[in-house]
Amino acid sequence: QNRTTTTTMKMKMNVDVGVGRWCCWMVGVVAAAAVVATMVLVPVAMVEGSSTPLKERIYTALDGNRGKNACTRLLSDDKVIGCSSPMKGAVGIIFRIASSQELNNFADASRDSYIPLVAQDMLADPNTWTTLAQYSKVKGAMVYSRNNTSRAPWSPEDVIPNKDYGLNGSTTEWNSVGGGYGQDSKEGLHSQDLGDRPIFYISPNDADVILQKLEANSQLLDVNPPFPLLSANLDSFMWAAADAETCLRRQFCDPLKSHNIYGTLQEYNTTQEVIMVTAQMDTSALFHDLSFGANADASGMIALLTAAKLLGLDENAGIRNETNKNIMFMLFNGESFGYIGSSKVAFQMKRRPASNFPSVAYPLSFDQVPFYVELGQLLTGDDNLNTFAHTSNAATSQINTVLTAAATQVGAPIGVVEQPGELPPASLRAILNAFRNNTKLNDFGGVFVSDHDNTAYTNNYYHSRLDDSENIGSSTNETVDKLCRISSTIARTLWSLSTGEDAATSTMPVTDADCDYVRELLYCINVDQTCDLVRNSIITTAGGVGPMSRYVGVNRFANSVTRTVGFFFNQLAANIAVAKNISFDSENPCKSTGNIPFYQKVQWNGNKVCYRTATFTHVALSPAFESYYKLKPLGPAVVDGGRDPRWSTWTESTWDELQGRVFLSDAPQSQLATVIGGLAYFLVVIAITYFLSTFLTYESHLLTED
Repeated sequence: QNRTTTTTMKMKMNVDVGVGRWCCWMVGVVAAAAVVATMVLVPVAMVEGSSTPLKERIYTALDGNRGKNACTRLLSDDKVIGCSSPMKGAVGIIFRIASSQELNNFADASRDSYIPLVAQDMLADPNTWTTLAQYSKVKGAMVYSRNNTSRAPWSPEDVIPNKDYGLNGSTTEWNSVGGGYGQDSKEGLHSQDLGDRPIFYISPNDADVILQKLEANSQLLDVNPPFPLLSANLDSFMWAAADAETCLRRQFCDPLKSHNIYGTLQEYNTTQEVIMVTAQMDTSALFHDLSFGANADASGMIALLTAAKLLGLDENAGIRNETNKNIMFMLFNGESFGYIGSSKVAFQMKRRPASNFPSVAYPLSFDQVPFYVELGQLLTGDDNLNTFAHTSNAATSQINTVLTAAATQVGAPIGVVEQPGELPPASLRAILNAFRNNTKLNDFGGVFVSDHDNTAYTNNYYHSRLDDSENIGSSTNETVDKLCRISSTIARTLWSLSTGEDAATSTMPVTDADCDYVRELLYCINVDQTCDLVRNSIITTAGGVGPMSRYVGVNRFANSVTRTVGFFFNQLAANIAVAKNISFDSENPCKSTGNIPFYQKVQWNGNKVCYRTATFTHVALSPAFESYYKLKPLGPAVVDGGRDPRWSTWTESTWDELQGRVFLSDAPQSQLATVIGGLAYFLVVIAITYFLSTFLTYESHLLTED
């Protein structure tokens, strides 16, 4: 009995001691964690405005870069261009470069990682990025526009745009303000593989915040100012790698894809001759969300839509007479990246054994197209309309003759100059590339109309975000009047080519274009996409206030169009509608049948107006793709078999989230000291805990029975 009681008490005492040691350990660990947390968080908590969430007190988000305005990565079968960031983003101290002196000073900047803040006028000089790219300490860059400074000419495009696509043999350096990169300095910045160095465009508001913080922190005066220093974190990790074929197989990229838009004044039938009038819907820029293209090529697109509206007036209904040639208006998409939309149409019209455009049941071949007129840049040159053709033949001569007569009838200072030499970058090059018979190639009646001569573009901001409203004077009466006169000239030309009438004695009832419509389109496209015309047409204003970005993008769904495509589709549909303001209700809805090429109902979703029109969309996906995630093998482009090397294979990488933020970073030594100090405190507390738990004793008495 005594032995049993004594043993029990010893066991209880051992349990008590074990619990005591465990409690000491827990107290010690909690104390250590509290010490470290105090060292890290107390300084932050002392920052003014402690009610603000901790993350927002540490970081200032760049609101203009939430999911947009970053250089992204594109891949073709043989090339990678654009930017990415490391997976966790790029981090570096902000260093302003707004002058040549600051660029030179950067060589003496001694920290390990930098994110230069580069002024736009400095980026316009290829030497700036070429110099920065040589430094391993450059982890990325931010670009901003300085206030009250003139805009230096700049284009991130090659000097020969699209030289690897469409009809071979382009040698003229059309884009004289482009280039500056590559082995021969003929490639633009947009054509470079910039690696894991993200480049963000910073909005004016964000730029002001950053510059104010830099000034307050004395980072604008000293090359190597003391810590803490304003730094940036740019996150734009791109998943795609290697080349288009590899990333497609891994499904880490998508083919550039959208929709063309086309419509005819008459219901098309296969016995008709069809005049094709085209313009480019998309454009490009280094920052794809800022692809405005006011001159290249919104100007040509506006002229096409306005001419279509003039010919579509009830007063001009005679143009729809079946004895006249039909007129097809077409807006191509994806042209900035290898003539995607026009290549697809040309391939379908020339495929063997028969065309399947616009449909299998109602095919259209180039043998039915006596005249092809394409409208390019129209607003930065003089008052002349310059025309280009691959070869001069009877059909192109007729177009030039009629165009000249029509310009004379408009009574405005518009001249028509037939330019010798090669055909500039244009969708017409993709159309001609589809011809395999040289005789038919040379006899095709294709003419390209633009504002420049045969030496170079007059647009100093081709395929840059600076090709905007300011570049063309979008709101000025001079610009509106010029584009309105051009639209009238194009409409008169088409009337004469269709009816066979002499343009000088044309019986066209209404001959003057709607200048108010031109003004409205200029405003909606180049200034504010939330304008009344857009809201009446498609309701949604998801793009926000500002100009329309018309980068082709990606679209996995054949039956879903982007809001930009939807807007232009509705404009063309209404402009050439055979009936307007059609009554409809729930039993007889305003709904498209999709039965190509017959008239269909199209509804403007904003003001609920219904139109009867022969207007349709057409998937703009390069014929180089066998399926969405698979390229055709290189080989003869017969039927669907092989891939023409002159077709576009461009794809866009997938990414998770684009974001940028700035913050104050401490010296690396201070950061290391904080970590070491916290670790030291932690170890000391652990040691004390161990000592107490090991040498702690309990005075106990054994209980025995008398």
